[in-house]
Amino acid sequence: MNQLAEPYARAFSHHQAGQMAEAESGYRQVLQQRPDHVDALHYLGVLLHQRGEDLEAAKLLDRALGLALDAPACWSNRGLVATALGDLPHAVECHERALALDPDFANARNNLGVTLRKQGLFSEAIEQFHTLLAQHPDFFDSRLNLGSTFAAAKRYDEALATYREALRRNPNSFEAHFGEGNALRELKRFDEAVASLHRALALRPDHFEARVNLGTTLGLHGRFAEAEAAYRHALTLRDDPQIHVCVGAAVGSQGLFEEEEPYYRRALDMDPDHADAQHNLALLQLRRGNFRKAGRCMRCAGVRANISQWTFRASANGAESRCRARRCWWSANKVTAT
Repeated sequence: MNQLAEPYARAFSHHQAGQMAEAESGYRQVLQQRPDHVDALHYLGVLLHQRGEDLEAAKLLDRALGLALDAPACWSNRGLVATALGDLPHAVECHERALALDPDFANARNNLGVTLRKQGLFSEAIEQFHTLLAQHPDFFDSRLNLGSTFAAAKRYDEALATYREALRRNPNSFEAHFGEGNALRELKRFDEAVASLHRALALRPDHFEARVNLGTTLGLHGRFAEAEAAYRHALTLRDDPQIHVCVGAAVGSQGLFEEEEPYYRRALDMDPDHADAQHNLALLQLRRGNFRKAGRCMRCAGVRANISQWTFRASANGAESRCRARRCWWSANKVTAT
């Protein structure tokens, strides 16, 4: 075993330095000489997980755990691989095994909280993050995860308080400004939300989701021209059909009804089944009096409404702003931090 200490240490050093090819070669050389080398099995598994080869990673980590059940780091990493493979119950089990061996293992508790959140077990996840932050108040990522879990649970006041505590500790955290802006939007504090998202974008100007959420927040606040500009900027970052729909809706909301259709058509060129584009196109056809075309669009959108009755209401009310139907352009509101 002592003869392998230096080759293993060299491989591990390469791994820490991000020199993956050298690290993999070193781990495999160690395992050629000693197939039951637990640490080489463990960290070769980690390396393969980092490379996206999770099935092979799981096999190596399982071999390591078969030789050493009392290795909390290996259990925690096996949990990460289980998550990558979509086996969340097994991931929870692995992180719990790690914590049973080492209750103060911060990364394992953080990973457990994240996995519980992915399962929709928000209260349980929040409990894990609270426990971790009581033990390690400076574990910044866990504080961000607590904020995003509050937001996922629609507990927006608590999410806001959590993000603001994170910003007190690190005023230059993009994630905290982004989360703060999203929470403020859900609380309908739009001016503050816009300011938070601008601060986030000052730190990361090319962040697609932040641009989208800025557009959404501006639109919800009735600032349609600014929303259009934000969405157009987002399109320079990613050509996404949903954002074409959002640009079209922002244009139409400014009363430029003849200019919005090309954006819905572009979205449908990219995704012929895009429901929001079909829905907004139907509203445009209703405004023009093209009731049959509107009906076809609504059917394509999966909406089974009484078009005749709905159209009568829209026509009788005169203006679309008074119609019960609304453009679909707030879908990007669902884009949040992870």
